[in-house]
Amino acid sequence: MCKKSICLTRLTAILLLAALSLFTVFGCENNSEDEGGNETDDGVFNPYPYEDLSIYMDLPDYKNITVEKHLVEKSVAAELSYFFNEHGLYINITDGKAEHFDLVNISYVGFIDGETFEGGTSMSTDLLLGSETYIEGFEDGIIGMNAGEAKNLSLKFPDDYAYTEYAGKDVIFTVTVNKISRAPELTDETVKEYTPFETADEYLAVLRRNCVFGIAFEKLMAQCTLKGYPNEYTEYYQYFKQYFTGLASQNGASLEEFIYYQGGNYAAYGLFSQMSLSDFERVASDYARSNTVNDLLTYSILRAENITLDGERFTQAKAVFEKESGASFEEISEKVGQEAAIISVLNIILSEIITSHVTEV
Repeated sequence: MCKKSICLTRLTAILLLAALSLFTVFGCENNSEDEGGNETDDGVFNPYPYEDLSIYMDLPDYKNITVEKHLVEKSVAAELSYFFNEHGLYINITDGKAEHFDLVNISYVGFIDGETFEGGTSMSTDLLLGSETYIEGFEDGIIGMNAGEAKNLSLKFPDDYAYTEYAGKDVIFTVTVNKISRAPELTDETVKEYTPFETADEYLAVLRRNCVFGIAFEKLMAQCTLKGYPNEYTEYYQYFKQYFTGLASQNGASLEEFIYYQGGNYAAYGLFSQMSLSDFERVASDYARSNTVNDLLTYSILRAENITLDGERFTQAKAVFEKESGASFEEISEKVGQEAAIISVLNIILSEIITSHVTEV
C-alpha cells in the first residue's frame, strides 16, 4: 500500500507517464535540432528540437478554450474512484441500489439474434458506472439495480463499433450485479495518509486542475492537422509495430496471427480481435499521429510562452512537482531519470498555461 513517501502517488504518476508521451523518447541520440533530437550538443535536455514548428503543424488558439463542466466532474469522479479502489477504501453496499459512480462487479451474457457471440460474455468484471466504458445504455441500465439482481438490457451496437461484424446490430445483455461498492467521503485524514497533501480540498483542487487540463488539451489536439511528418512520427510508428511484433514472438505467433486472435485483449491501443494487417497498420498510424501531434502541440505552446529550463517559472513548477510527488526533484530524478523529471515539470507548466485560459460552460 503506497503511502506518502518517495513512492509516487497515482496523481503524480499520471502526470509523469503523460509527460513521457509529450516529448519523443526514442530520438535522444540525435543531437541535431532540425532533425528532432531532444538534447543539445552539450547533453542538456532541449524542449524545443525544431527551429520552425509551423512546417509540421499550426498552433491552435490555446488562449480561448471552453470545456464542459459535466465532463470535468465525471473525470474527477473517475479519478477519485481509482484512488479509493487502489487503496481498498470502497465500501461494500449490501442493501441499496447501484448509483452513478458506484463500482460494480457484474457478470453478463450477450445475445445477437438469440445467439451468444465472441467477447459478449463475462463471469466477473468490475465496472465504474459513469465511465462510459461500455456501449450506450449499458451502464445506465445497471443504475438502480440491487446486488444479486439480474436484468435484460436491450441495446444496439454503434454503427462505428470497432468489431465491425457487430456494428449497428441489436443486442440483448443479461446482466447480473454481483457486488456494489461505493466510494466513501474524501476526508483530510484519508488524504494525509495516502497522498503528500494535507487536506481534501487541496488534493481535489489539484485533481480537478489536471482533469481540466486533460480535457482542454484533448480538445486542442483535435484542432491540429499535421502538414508534415517529423522524426517523431516514424519513431512512434516503428515503436508500436515493434512492440506488438515482440508480443507476438513471445507467444510463438506471427504478428498477423497474434492480432487476429489476441487483438481484443489490447483494446486500449485501438486493437480488436480478428483484425487484419491492414487494420493494424491503420491503428499504428493513428497512434503515431496522435503522439506526434501531442509532442508538436506541447513544443509550440511552451515556445510561445518562452519557457526555459533556467527560468523562474520552471523553478516554481519544480516546487509544485516536488509537493505533488512528496519527494525532491533529485530523488525523483534518481528514480525515473532526470529527463523524465524535467518533462514532468514542463508538463505542470503546460497544464498551468492551458488551464489559465479555460472557460468552463
